[in-house]
Amino acid sequence: MKKQYVIARYWRGAYVETMCEPTTQKDADKRCAKLQEKEDPLNEYKVLKIPTTNKKVTYV
Repeated sequence: MKKQYVIARYWRGAYVETMCEPTTQKDADKRCAKLQEKEDPLNEYKVLKIPTTNKKVTYV
């Protein structure tokens, strides 16, 4: 499985930062759920699929 997913942090609906290196969807979903449990309600974490070109990973 290709590592095409990252976790992004949003604050009040606006993108803030990317939280991790590219990983698999299953691992990203687990990590995102764990982060969401511990955080303030204003912070939101989403799993984003990043585009790949020529087998190189590019960040969103």
